[in-house]
Amino acid sequence: MNVEESESIVRDELRRDAANAPSGRQLRATVLDAVADVPMTERAGRRWALPLLVAAAVVALAIAATLLPRAFGKHSQPAKPSPAPSLPAPPSSWHLACAKDQQQVTGAGTRYSIAGGVRYAYEYYCAAPDGSRTGSEIDTFQMIDGQLEFDQGLLARGVQQYVMSMTGTDGGLLIREYDASLGIEGQPGGLISDVRLQIDAGGLYTGVGHPVAQPCLATDLMVEVRSANEPTIHEVLRLTNHSGKACAVWGNPRYSWADKAHAGTARSVVRGPAGGLAAGQLAAPPLLLQPGETASAAIAADSQGPADFNCPLSPLSATLANGVRLGTLDWNTCHLVSYPLVRAGNGSVDHPESEAPPLATSGSCGTATTATNEFELSTGSIRTLPGGRIGTALIVSAHGGSTCTIGGLPNVRALDAGGNLLAIAHQQPLPGLPTGQVTVSPGHPASALVDWTSGSCYPDGHTLQLALGGDGYGFGQSLGRFCDLRVHQFVSGSTGSG
Repeated sequence: MNVEESESIVRDELRRDAANAPSGRQLRATVLDAVADVPMTERAGRRWALPLLVAAAVVALAIAATLLPRAFGKHSQPAKPSPAPSLPAPPSSWHLACAKDQQQVTGAGTRYSIAGGVRYAYEYYCAAPDGSRTGSEIDTFQMIDGQLEFDQGLLARGVQQYVMSMTGTDGGLLIREYDASLGIEGQPGGLISDVRLQIDAGGLYTGVGHPVAQPCLATDLMVEVRSANEPTIHEVLRLTNHSGKACAVWGNPRYSWADKAHAGTARSVVRGPAGGLAAGQLAAPPLLLQPGETASAAIAADSQGPADFNCPLSPLSATLANGVRLGTLDWNTCHLVSYPLVRAGNGSVDHPESEAPPLATSGSCGTATTATNEFELSTGSIRTLPGGRIGTALIVSAHGGSTCTIGGLPNVRALDAGGNLLAIAHQQPLPGLPTGQVTVSPGHPASALVDWTSGSCYPDGHTLQLALGGDGYGFGQSLGRFCDLRVHQFVSGSTGSG
């Protein structure tokens, strides 16, 4: 074996040792480059000096990786991963042409890479105090001499698309968006899609969208009105997705009175005494509701309404921001404030209540009544209650040897003679009575009190319906003319009052 062959063997060994060294990635790279680049024709001393130094470095790396953890033992701390580079602040001089009553909002931001280098993408839109907003505008920038300079626009505000999230990738962006524009043939907007934008070095881009969820329709939602105590006493419109698929909601529900000649006033806010969005948040985010999930919007009396304005109690229609009609509520004030839909059960992001009243469907009776004939739903006699109100009890009874549980505040609605939904009962726990689960067994029924006032808000011919687990059970019980329909929690017994 000649000198050149020996040197080649040594170099190969050093190269393998350096590549397999347990730490020091940058040093390993330097070692490999040094071993590979030394010409074989150098003087013997020089051509052996660097490989020997490299060998010493490899041995040092191995010793350090093996002995140092043992030396520190249990007192050593694992190395923390290096944080991702922070995103530079969006250009402060970048301004949109917002309307006079609107405020510019900087939303999502991310970085992405293309063949031309790193780019930075930011979302902008204009938001108003009443919860309305423009579509998202996405503008991209590149860093030049330490300053962000405009590169191109990817999404225009004129298109009613709201960015829900934005993630940078190698070659473009991944965007989840809420499309607020009306769909085909006037269908309500609210489609959620995941869109992949592929961007080339010249700035040209193509987008491929994948639908994630359709807008929530009235048939997808269980609609309830409840009372809340935090941060102040108010009502809450609760929308629960009882369908088998995800759907989307957004914004401030709209309320209007059926009697236009004696209508009250309704204004929208993003935040107020009853709650709403978190402090500093200027526009409500679209909400993706999985099956069983709930969105809630606070409703409060408006102290800014005209003091001398007096309107009779009139049915109040509720409609989502995209035009989906939710039905009619009973409301006992002429002036109200609409808050945006949020995740918090009481409609207040900053002041969520620790415990919300349980749903009637949390018990097993809701399933048992649909699966067997061993449980019966009925109503008691109509009677006059203290305070001049009129009421009846919704009764759940058991037969044979079967038992089930039920509790909380049921979903009760008033229907017209054709079965159309006209009024949703206001859910209000009776003070002094438990709100937990009640066991229903033969001879031991459970009941919930439904009451109302006599009035001309609705004509004769309306009947009650109880919804359990999304299924409706009609009772054929005529209420006559009525106003201010309320329902209370399930309790033991057949009277609804314990």
